[in-house]
Amino acid sequence: MRKIIFLTIVLFTFSFGYAQQFGVKAGYNSTTVAVEILSESDSEAINGFYIGVIAEFELSDGINVQPEVQYVLISEDGESSGILNIPIMFKYFVSDGFNIQAGPQFSYLLEESVDDFTNLGVDLAIGLGYDINDSFFVDARYTYNINNRYTGEASDDFSVKYNGFQVGIGYKFN
Repeated sequence: MRKIIFLTIVLFTFSFGYAQQFGVKAGYNSTTVAVEILSESDSEAINGFYIGVIAEFELSDGINVQPEVQYVLISEDGESSGILNIPIMFKYFVSDGFNIQAGPQFSYLLEESVDDFTNLGVDLAIGLGYDINDSFFVDARYTYNINNRYTGEASDDFSVKYNGFQVGIGYKFN
């Protein structure tokens, strides 16, 4: 886990040297834990908040890429858990300020591993954003966990996935 966090910090720090803009963001987070056993399924939403840093690069006219590092804190029944999210969002500007976002996200549960489960998730993220002005922006995003977090022998009959919804505000330093 320490290696993943260290590598993330090093890569993100390196990207700041080449970014056209960088900033911070924070907001509401809802993580849904979806469990499926054979053909039966159940899910539960766990609410919390996130904070993070962003870097933004212009790829071409109207298309940007925005890598981020987020710390998500979720809490349920007095128990708190942390998640490290690393989304890499491609942003297509539909009109002045309004953008559609899509890209991969890697999420890592910051708690001790449990046998037959992986802490690493590979997600697909989609969202909408609006640049209020050159500094402030808002966005909303949904993430769908692609891989099964359960790695045991019965992984064909049993799956655990963490899907998420975020809405937040951010500030870009110019």
